[in-house]
Amino acid sequence: MPQRFLRTTALLFASSLLAYGAIACSSEEAEEADVSASEPVQAAVSQPAPPKPKTKPPAPKRNSYNEAIRNASSAINYSKTAAVREDWTIVVSYWNRAIKNLQATPKDHPQYSEAQKKLPQYQRFLAEAQQKAQPPQPTKVNEKGDINPKYFAIPIKRREGGLLVIDVKVNNQQTFEMYFDTGAQITLLSGVVDSTLDLPQVDSMGIRGVGGAIFIPVVKVQTLETNGRIKKNMQLPVHYDMNIGLLGQDFFEGYDYTIKQNAIEFRLR
Repeated sequence: MPQRFLRTTALLFASSLLAYGAIACSSEEAEEADVSASEPVQAAVSQPAPPKPKTKPPAPKRNSYNEAIRNASSAINYSKTAAVREDWTIVVSYWNRAIKNLQATPKDHPQYSEAQKKLPQYQRFLAEAQQKAQPPQPTKVNEKGDINPKYFAIPIKRREGGLLVIDVKVNNQQTFEMYFDTGAQITLLSGVVDSTLDLPQVDSMGIRGVGGAIFIPVVKVQTLETNGRIKKNMQLPVHYDMNIGLLGQDFFEGYDYTIKQNAIEFRLR
């Protein structure tokens, strides 16, 4: 009886161990299955194709004739307000571009014949602008030592009631404002000029005023200059009641002048 009981117990214990082992194995397989299921499946995911590079549209064909017209328009517009040599240098650059554009216009262009007609015109305009862009070139120095450039221009500072205000340098020392007066035969200095430079008096002259004739001093001026035009050894009257003098015909005699928006241009006859 005890031996049978021991065998039965042993069998039951062995059966329990086998059952527990089976359960343990099932648990480990289940865990491995869960782990493998949680891992991403790389092969199943499809990657998107890279975008195709965009091709740039072809650049528009250059139209040399149209560029010539644009540069010529800029040259003309800029010349309307050009006052000093630096301004005319810019005008020269525009005409140079316009001429190169005309020369680059191909023979099969519909405006080729028109470009050939405009070419000598643009070259003439370029030559005029180049002359104005150059420093004043004296032609002949007279016995007084005056400098008479072929071309010079005086910038207009402002307008006062129809009068043009410009700058004039006296005795190569200081610049003073003066009115450009086409009706005045002689230049008239203001009292500001005389009191500032202490000019030597050489004579006097009578002028007609509101209350009758009055006498004003006449002083000697060594040089009167504006932008390359120089007059030397002038004897000019001084009016002490004037704050701004008058630049008269005795300064620009021998010149034809053109009044523009920002400058007065002078050309030697």
